[in-house]
Amino acid sequence: EICNGLDDDCDGVIPADEDDFDVDGVLVCEGDCDDLVATVYPGAPELCNAVDDDCDGAPGPDEVDADGDG
Repeated sequence: EICNGLDDDCDGVIPADEDDFDVDGVLVCEGDCDDLVATVYPGAPELCNAVDDDCDGAPGPDEVDADGDG
């Protein structure tokens, strides 16, 4: 199997990381870190929602509550 959304080994199964459940055009094997949310994928704009929208491992820099006051 290679990351292309096809059943390359002809076993009748497309691996879960090659399915695009949220239909954002990015497969999990291509770096989509939350394939249930269409606004989350590599290169997505960071929204003010405390979520790592662009899959870089952290929410946007302006989304950190450094003083912990909520």
